[in-house]
Amino acid sequence: KHKYAVALTDPINGKLIDILTSRKKDDLIEYFNTWPEKLREQIKYFSMDMWSPYKAVAETVFPNAKIVVDKFHLVTAINNALDTLRIEEQDKQTAANRKKFYKSRLTLLMAGEDLDDDGHQRLIEIFKLSPALEKAWELKEEFRDLLQIPDVKESLEALNHWYENVSQAKLNLFYRAKGTVKRWEQHIINYFKTRITNGFAEGLNNKIKLIKRIGYGVPKVENLKHRVYLSLLSI
Repeated sequence: KHKYAVALTDPINGKLIDILTSRKKDDLIEYFNTWPEKLREQIKYFSMDMWSPYKAVAETVFPNAKIVVDKFHLVTAINNALDTLRIEEQDKQTAANRKKFYKSRLTLLMAGEDLDDDGHQRLIEIFKLSPALEKAWELKEEFRDLLQIPDVKESLEALNHWYENVSQAKLNLFYRAKGTVKRWEQHIINYFKTRITNGFAEGLNNKIKLIKRIGYGVPKVENLKHRVYLSLLSI
């Protein structure tokens, strides 16, 4: 019974546009329809996570906007597949080895280039026990890498190569993740073309969580909105 609000942001200029009391599709469409039609037609890009109602909203109220899937949510989807596989593989191990898998959960999700010697050693140990987890980690790293390629054509080629590697790995969890990526592929290509992300929005969400913690919760969205605007003015 969570209550959700929505923060609308300008990802290019790093600005908060508004905070709304509902994230329901019909409520968002009603809100955006209060904007002048001429303004809505000028919106070029709509950056979002992979939540279908947001896509429906964008297609309804911003007819000329290209939908861009946020890369951080893509990475999260792949990380979730990896961590779920880690849990499955962990359950197959002896008690002593299960501890190794559990202690490696954050190490597995770290970027490969950020691992220190201890991190590499932890992964080597669990990969000996689970070749499937090693394949999954390599697929995770390959996906992260392709998101960093600056050239659009090369990015798309790398994505297609990743699809092939997922098929060859024969890991059900990653096969499902591949299906998710394929369903959103055109909007991922829009990311390759624009490099627009929800980075500012995610940073703002973290700030909002901090404001709520400091205030021991902020029950009224209007009060929360005022506190968020004040916090942005202090930057």
